[in-house]
Amino acid sequence: MIAKVFSDIHLEFHDRHNQMHFVDQLINDKIADVIVIAGDLAVGKEAIEWLKYIDKNVNIPVVYTSGNHEYYGTQKVSLDETFHQANKEFKNVKVLIQDTFEFMGVTFAGSTGWWDSPMSKAHLYSLNDFNRIYDIMVNGNGTMWGVSDKRFFQKVLEKSSNVVCISHNAPSWNSIDAKYKGSDINECFANHWDKMIQDNYPIAWVHGHMHDSCEYRIGKTQIVCNPYGYYGYEVNSRFNKEFYLQVL
Repeated sequence: MIAKVFSDIHLEFHDRHNQMHFVDQLINDKIADVIVIAGDLAVGKEAIEWLKYIDKNVNIPVVYTSGNHEYYGTQKVSLDETFHQANKEFKNVKVLIQDTFEFMGVTFAGSTGWWDSPMSKAHLYSLNDFNRIYDIMVNGNGTMWGVSDKRFFQKVLEKSSNVVCISHNAPSWNSIDAKYKGSDINECFANHWDKMIQDNYPIAWVHGHMHDSCEYRIGKTQIVCNPYGYYGYEVNSRFNKEFYLQVL
């Protein structure tokens, strides 16, 4: 199985004409068996509208999990319910928020993968999430979501074989680019889930959030990130419109 992988295309930064053209370039693919989108597609319900567009214009499964930017200007709990309702109508798109999708002998397990460590004042003042996601504070500044997400991935990995995990936040600090190694807010971008990966060896773990590409291994597991970034502002020079992951 061949998976086309990308994340962080942030369509809210594109003008309308470029949005459509860019999405069409990414989804009109003759090689992949499945497309994997690891979050930060667009903000709020616009992400759902784009998923509707993608659903109508592909003939292969598209596996998607939400990033942090999807929740800007709303509550996670309410948008997740909207995602859940939309998921019932999709033919090809599979929204995975603590959910799985079986395809060609592979279990795709997806969720945002929020941080599971406590947040400090430095984090709270440095990241827009803490004032743009309206229910993050009452959920331990997002830590409760991260603990829950880790528990979800752990359960799937313990009971299933041939698993591809998809999150927005990185599962390992090995994904952090060298220029950010000393940052005070790395906990907001990557978790310390290396042991869970080493103990359960999923086939691959796809993530986003970094805006820097990476590809490496933790034990038997391939870790990949192919993010685009902010159009017109901060574009990842290593983004590959034709990045493919050989799954099986």
